[in-house]
Formats: sequence, C-alpha cells, structure tokens
Amino acid sequence: MEFDSIIFCIFSILFLWGGFATCLRIALKNNKFEA
Repeated sequence: MEFDSIIFCIFSILFLWGGFATCLRIALKNNKFEA
C-alpha cells in the first residue's frame, strides 16, 4: 500500500503543478492581450 500511496502522491503533485502552470499561462496570455 505504501508504493501505491507514493505513486498517488506523485501524480497528484504533477496534476496540481500542471493545473497551476496552465492557469499561469492563461493569466499571462490574458495580460498580454489586455496590454
């Protein structure tokens, strides 16, 4: 169970980081279009 929990943690971190990066890109694009 420890191995599965480690994999789940890694995937969850990657998913959260990917979502954060996507939001950051959208925000930067919106700022560029506005400016």
